[in-house]
Amino acid sequence: MTGSQPSEQFDYLIQAQVRQADLIACKRLQDSLQQAALHSKGYLGQETFYRQLEDGFIEYNVRLRFSDIQSCLAWIDSPIRRRYLHQAESRFVLQFRSGIHEPSFDLWLTSQLPDPPPIWKMNLLVWLALYPSVMLLSLISVDSLGRLPSALNVLASTAITVALTGWLFVPRLARVYRGWLVTQSQRLNLAGSGSILALLMVCYAMFSAPNVLNLMNPSVR
Repeated sequence: MTGSQPSEQFDYLIQAQVRQADLIACKRLQDSLQQAALHSKGYLGQETFYRQLEDGFIEYNVRLRFSDIQSCLAWIDSPIRRRYLHQAESRFVLQFRSGIHEPSFDLWLTSQLPDPPPIWKMNLLVWLALYPSVMLLSLISVDSLGRLPSALNVLASTAITVALTGWLFVPRLARVYRGWLVTQSQRLNLAGSGSILALLMVCYAMFSAPNVLNLMNPSVR
């Protein structure tokens, strides 16, 4: 581990549940993964800690640190990593979860911008991402989520919508509108805001069209 932490440092979290008897094998596998990661570009190190669970199980946590998101994604998609994890899941791991550390992702997104963008601009981007997400979900889930009890329907729908907007659409829109997010030019601010409102109107027109409704949801015919 290095003493300084780059502003774009990216963390990847791994959490697994193993039997007490399999802990040594799990540690050996993690050592092999670490040795492989040492040869991966941008790898900075890792932290490992354990938590005793009930019935003789151990929760095994690993935080891998990379210098940037590209290095992290390259390691996640590497064949050697997939091979080791497949061995773990097939041999002794009962429950496995992994994912990018969300605070690292937030830091990476803001590090791509010279200054924090104004709140009103981020709200516009969220609106642009949220409206089509909600409309699409409401149209295609009538015969699935729509059959659930109301409270469960809303719970599942909001979870899907938050995932789509927060992890997919907003980061991509932030890259597309990167210049607009940081500009101080009134002309560019008006142009960017106008384009977002125009896209919202296009989405509204599309979702209002009867043929689109029939295409997305045949049950309304």
